[in-house]
Amino acid sequence: MPAWAKSSAANVKQAGIVQGKGGNQFAAQDHATRAEAVAVLLKMLGSTG
Repeated sequence: MPAWAKSSAANVKQAGIVQGKGGNQFAAQDHATRAEAVAVLLKMLGSTG
């Protein structure tokens, strides 16, 4: 993961929007499944109140 993206990744993980792939891996280069994308969207919508 590029250095410029690390703080943003840490922020969304801390907010509970993403969890990573396990083993402290974010897998930023991997493709997200439809289910993963929907889960992220729902978590983002829920976090805005």
